[in-house]
Amino acid sequence: MFCQFKEVKTVTKDQVLHDKVYQSPVDTWQTRFQTWIVTGLLGLAAVWILLALID
Repeated sequence: MFCQFKEVKTVTKDQVLHDKVYQSPVDTWQTRFQTWIVTGLLGLAAVWILLALID
């Protein structure tokens, strides 16, 4: 219930390996937080460039 998992397939020379990769709610929160930070920084950079072009 708390941990989600997705199956990852790794192709080797003569077989395909299937692994379950678990992801906790903390992992999900960290990914969202990092996405917000990067989006915010890109937004600030875009505004800064636009202001520099206007002046």
